[in-house]
Amino acid sequence: MSLTSIENNQFRIYTAQKFIEGLQSQSSENNLYVWIGKVTAWSNDSTPPQPQDTVAARISSFADMMVMKRVSPADVCLVIPRYNWTSSTLYSQYSDLGAVAGGIYYDQYEPSTLVAPFYVITTDNNVYKCLDNNGNSASSVMPTGTSVSPVTLADHYTWKFMFQVSYLDSLNFLSDGWIPIHQLTYNDGSAQWAVQTTAALTPGTIEKIQVINVGSGYTSTPTVTVLGDGVGCRATAVISGNTVIGIAIVTKGHGYSHATVTIGGPGSSATAHAIISPPGGHGSNALAELGAMYAMVDVSLNYGESGKITTDNDYRKFGLLLNPLFYGSQYYYYPLIGTMTTNVTLTSVTGTFDPDVLVTGVTSGVTGNVVDYNIGGTNVLRLNNVTRNTASGYLNTASGFIITETLTTPSGIATITGVVHPDVQPNTGLILTTEHTTPITRTAAQSEDIKITIPF
Repeated sequence: MSLTSIENNQFRIYTAQKFIEGLQSQSSENNLYVWIGKVTAWSNDSTPPQPQDTVAARISSFADMMVMKRVSPADVCLVIPRYNWTSSTLYSQYSDLGAVAGGIYYDQYEPSTLVAPFYVITTDNNVYKCLDNNGNSASSVMPTGTSVSPVTLADHYTWKFMFQVSYLDSLNFLSDGWIPIHQLTYNDGSAQWAVQTTAALTPGTIEKIQVINVGSGYTSTPTVTVLGDGVGCRATAVISGNTVIGIAIVTKGHGYSHATVTIGGPGSSATAHAIISPPGGHGSNALAELGAMYAMVDVSLNYGESGKITTDNDYRKFGLLLNPLFYGSQYYYYPLIGTMTTNVTLTSVTGTFDPDVLVTGVTSGVTGNVVDYNIGGTNVLRLNNVTRNTASGYLNTASGFIITETLTTPSGIATITGVVHPDVQPNTGLILTTEHTTPITRTAAQSEDIKITIPF
């Protein structure tokens, strides 16, 4: 048996939507967190290594984690790649036939087919889809306005307004590489709602008929007949040099899911293709039409987050962690912030416990890297990468450190008087993403946004 198959992009769009819906439902089984970690330097801190997707790499990331912050429903949004409208640039026009890559035709938003984008965002944060690119000419007039109908400009480009990025979305999710996108389910008073509902009134319009073969011998204007399962589309031929160089739409009709175009005489061999609008019409479903198969998470780390996050060190890894467990429990962790460091209280301190250095319990043999020490005068040493020495048998505390044992660094020595385990059970949850970065230094006056984009 011979079999060919394809993973449809509609499945990727559906999966992205379900990911967002799952987080927005606030289900007890969808506890997603942004985590940060790795205080120690890369071998070359200016060139982070490529993350790896192996068991060993994930165990290393768990050990590097310092803290995590929960992703709220307002922190997630579907996004599409960003293409700014730029003058003197060629844009593709929408085609129901899509574009080809490797002998397979895909929707035009498929990255592997991208020669020229078919949608743009303008300086007004309006997003438009190109329906006609004037015979593959460059665009010279920026589209404007929020008309529910396609608009043809002086450069003979035809654009369809899709939506405007809201002010709040522009703050949280609009970036150099991504545009936030929604499908509205209620009237929010926006122009997008008007576009969606107007498209539903007359779905299946034919906005463009593309000449495939110009033919010859057309000494007068031939008739153009459009036949399909819709009604009302009428068009006329445009001739030059006894050839058919274009088809002008007179009325768009409606209700078409397929159509054939016949060009009469005099003349012969001219052919054309009626470009069918998406189901529901142009603008009816921005997610499906523009390929919303990416999700963005945007979480802010604000200052010290009430002492939970270090303000005296840096980090080099961040990512997404799903459904970690409470320490010593089989229940999913759900609070806003979760610490992932072992906190050791010290006394009789001599010398220094500088960030990043390796500390060692003299009796237990347990080691760890310093995240920070004595923040706020607490005498607490926060550690990650804690490694227990099970051969010693000293496992009477959460970390393996022994109360009253001596703790040493290359430049300091102290006595342990208390050990507090992390909020989160180590090595639990699913690490969904890992990103490596150059050092991000945290201070008490600092707040940073962490944006993570997930492809589906």
